Amino acid sequence: MNAQRIIAITIRYFYLIKRDRWHVSEMFYWPFIDVALYGYISLWVEQGGNQNSAMPILATVVLWQSLIQADYGTSKNALGELWSANLVSLFASPMSLWEWVTAGAIISAAGTIFVSVLCTTLAKLVFDYSVLKLGLLLPFMLLNLYLFGFAIGLISTAVLFYSGVRAQAMVYMLGWIFSLIGGAYYPASILPLAMRIIARSLPLSYLFDGMREYETLGTIAYTDFSIAIVLTLCYLLFAILLLRKLFTRTLELGIARLAY
Repeated sequence: MNAQRIIAITIRYFYLIKRDRWHVSEMFYWPFIDVALYGYISLWVEQGGNQNSAMPILATVVLWQSLIQADYGTSKNALGELWSANLVSLFASPMSLWEWVTAGAIISAAGTIFVSVLCTTLAKLVFDYSVLKLGLLLPFMLLNLYLFGFAIGLISTAVLFYSGVRAQAMVYMLGWIFSLIGGAYYPASILPLAMRIIARSLPLSYLFDGMREYETLGTIAYTDFSIAIVLTLCYLLFAILLLRKLFTRTLELGIARLAY
């Protein structure tokens, strides 16, 4: 991979974000809505006397943003190239797929850091709750959630590279389904059996179960976190292989067909 090409495309995406005021406003608006909405739900639950389950909800919201930003920040780059019909020009240049993916990873990581700091600050200022109380678990969870979100973004990108703009709904839909089946906002144990099996095959259920255990009991679930690491790396590897396979197939069929 060529570092100069990676830096060049990274700077290009930074300038696109800077010029897109609506996208910048989204980075403030949706995290604020999530933190405020679930923050007040947490206060309501706490006032009802169930303090053990109240604040972990707010912690989940703050941490969840890192996954969504990693997912959306990765796949939106591909969607933007499709909308502008720029994919042919982009990959007609010496730039390789993995140089482009690396640049996207840098952009999504920057957005994830920004939104995580924003949500942490909002939670502290508005609800006097600091996610920093998780200690060393915080960077561990943020990194795992970022990598899993990045894997989801690569899967969406792979589908976009194969199916074109017809699959653009994937960018907005895929990440959020994991909030339902991943055991993020509630323990996976309350789900129906079929959904519980799916949840236990995802790193999210182990990460958030471990976080809730630490919040309520103060103990670290080393087994859960170890399983989460292995699953995250497996999904990341699967996403990379899928992207390579579908992109190679698209090169055979022709990139220009993706614009319609």
